[in-house]
Amino acid sequence: MPALYFLDTSALLPRLLRRAPGHVWVERVCTPGSRNTIALAEVTEAEIAASLNQLVRGGILRKKLCENVLVLLWSQVDGGEYNIIPVVSSIVRRAADLCSIHALKGYDAIQLACALTARDIARLSDAARIARGETALGDPIFLTEDKRLSDAARAESFTVDTPLNHLTGS
Repeated sequence: MPALYFLDTSALLPRLLRRAPGHVWVERVCTPGSRNTIALAEVTEAEIAASLNQLVRGGILRKKLCENVLVLLWSQVDGGEYNIIPVVSSIVRRAADLCSIHALKGYDAIQLACALTARDIARLSDAARIARGETALGDPIFLTEDKRLSDAARAESFTVDTPLNHLTGS
């Protein structure tokens, strides 16, 4: 049954890097054939580019592979594979409020604020689906490899998973 997922940068990166731990599982979750809905914070696009370029600077990734992965990311974004949650003033303010509750870094708070917004949107959409007699998707499943963000997401009542729990590809 299709589900709604919210991926932070650490959870999306394995989809883009075939040798990353959890790649097979994340690809399975995200592939359009899964019929899952994948939500991302708009800032994830820049964070992915920053992460990949840090790997290049660290000698872990070749520049050409970095460029190819970014082309892949942009084709997925432009192809509508992700529901992008724009980072607008209300999200930033929500993130700031989350920082007083959880021990989060700025962009992690933005990620969580976007996930909460995705959940708000999903609940409204599900109400309309139910009214039409359709099946609801339910709340997003929050995917991250970040422990602190994972703890904060759980505290905000998300079901949380990580690609690191799925290293065999199942």
